[in-house]
This record gives sequence, C-alpha cells and structure tokens, in this order.
Amino acid sequence: MEFFNEDRDLWNQFDSEYNWNFSNLQDAFEKEDGVLHEKNVYLFACSEPQLVYFRDKSAITRIPVVVAIVSPIPPSDKIGINSIQREYEEIHDMKKMNLEWVPYIPLGKRGSSVETLKSQIFILSCVKNRYPFDLTKYSVVCEYDWELDELEDFTKELIDNKKLPEDHKDTFKEFVKEKVREGTRAKLQATEKRKKALQKLNPEESAAFKSMRFYKFYPVDTPDTPAISNLKATFINRYYGHAHQVL
Repeated sequence: MEFFNEDRDLWNQFDSEYNWNFSNLQDAFEKEDGVLHEKNVYLFACSEPQLVYFRDKSAITRIPVVVAIVSPIPPSDKIGINSIQREYEEIHDMKKMNLEWVPYIPLGKRGSSVETLKSQIFILSCVKNRYPFDLTKYSVVCEYDWELDELEDFTKELIDNKKLPEDHKDTFKEFVKEKVREGTRAKLQATEKRKKALQKLNPEESAAFKSMRFYKFYPVDTPDTPAISNLKATFINRYYGHAHQVL
C-alpha cells in the first residue's frame, strides 16, 4: 500500500523522476503510416503502478500511459470514480467534475482561436483549477492481479518485505478477497451499463461507437528510463475494456 497526501502533483513527479519518452505517440500522428495519422483522436492519460528495475535498484513506479481513441464522436461524457476505499464505483457527468473533451492546441499556436485550427485532436482536460469533489485527499495503491498472483505467496512476500505485519495476515487476505469480489461485480455492472447505453443510441451514434479504435501508448524504452516492454498490458479500464493495439 502506498499513501499520498492531498498536495501531490503526480504528473509533475513523472518527469522529475524519469525522463519518459513518448516519441511513439508523436510518430503515430506525424508519420503517414501512423495509426493516428490524420484521424479524429481523443486522448486521455493515466498511470499504472508497477515494480520496475533501474540501475540495480527496484521500486514501485507509476508508469504514465496515454490512451488514444479514434472516433468520429466524443467517446463518453461520463467518468467513473473508484478506489480501494470506495465500496462501489461512482459514475458522474464529466461536466460536474469540470472535465471536458477540448481541442488540443499546439504550443506554437496557443494564441490562435480554436475555430481556425480545425483540430482533429482532443484531450480530456480540467476546465477549472478546482473541482467540488474531495477526491485527492488520499490515494492507496495495492497492486494485485487476481488472475496471476497466488494470494498466499503475495501476502507472504509483503510480510517478508516488512510491508505487512504478520498478525494482519488473515485480515489482509480477507480484504483482498472482498476487493476481488467487488471488482468482479463492478466489471459485470459496467458491462451491463455500457450495453444499455448503446441500446439508447440512434443508428448513427451506434455505428460510431462500434467503429471506435483504442490504442494504448507506453513510454519508449531509453537508457534514462526503466525497461517496461514486458509490463505492457492491453487493459484500459472496466468501461473501455482492452485496447486494440498496444504501442
């Protein structure tokens, strides 16, 4: 488990820790054979906590990831909020969170109006500096893959590494089992909600959603960053499911 206080700025910390390189994302837009070249693209970023090795040291590191959605229409106007502390996932309108899909304006054209740019790239952006939800007071990270990890071995490793008191072993195992059950239920509920939402779409919107393509971009391996090629995963989240391609 890892705790962060409310004053954290994780995105600033990414570059301060490692000089992550997303030249693959740039190539996808600029090269004629790139998967995003001259496409209508919606971008959002996230992070994935992973145990990485770099220069003979290991540490849990939040790897930045960019998800690109090729779509003729905005992919969603809802956002799901979940954490270890929450019993269920909460679904909110993005506008209530002060989040919107906005045109990406290149750095050299920040003085231009949106209309003159004819941008085909949109980013999920916070349109205000503060939002009315107290969501960032604490963040807890507990990385457990219920399909791959053996719970007994997983717990023993935490105890051996002095990250979990031995007298909390049984309580911790029950906690993890319950979180797995909650995750399974939430996944089924999210799938059902998405099906119902698709059924309400008109034929044009339905065709647009079915044509969406999802691409997941990880940083390129460089001498200045940990090697993460073997840590890449297709899974995006419970709503979008898996990416069509990982780069």
